[in-house]
Amino acid sequence: MVLSSRAYGTIVVLLVALTFPTVAAASLSTSYSIEGVEIAATSTQGTFVGTGTGDRGDEAVWQAVVNHKKLSPGCESSASGCAITGGTFSLANQDVEAINGTFSSGSITLVSEAPGCGLQVFSVVGTLTDVTTPTTTNGTGNFIVTLTHFRALYLGRCTTFFAKVSGSVSFSF
Repeated sequence: MVLSSRAYGTIVVLLVALTFPTVAAASLSTSYSIEGVEIAATSTQGTFVGTGTGDRGDEAVWQAVVNHKKLSPGCESSASGCAITGGTFSLANQDVEAINGTFSSGSITLVSEAPGCGLQVFSVVGTLTDVTTPTTTNGTGNFIVTLTHFRALYLGRCTTFFAKVSGSVSFSF
């Protein structure tokens, strides 16, 4: 059976959520420090998964699927960056309480690029709408991460072999 990147990411998030040790209920935080990796990418979509720590001490796993205009040197390096056009964000804490939202806007902007085929660093800033929790609906949020592409020359082409993200996500609900 071949799984789509979305199905794979969802399975990873659920499996990790189920492996957290049981602790006293910390309740959902309104902001999380997050870290993760990019598990799938095309010229118009990136899928990320990772872990986070909330401002109330809760641990979480998360997944973001970010749809965007085609990445190109023209938009990556412009002041407004490449537009985020949609996607989804999901987070579950150790009590398996979930936060879900939809990317409504934002941008991906090239911050720095090493000469040749070295590191590429991007700023990814997304606005979340339709944020829901077990007890609320119609919230909003902000997804702000630094995306680092680790690249090397492979068969004559500059190829990204690994990508990581770190930053934060915050919510109003």
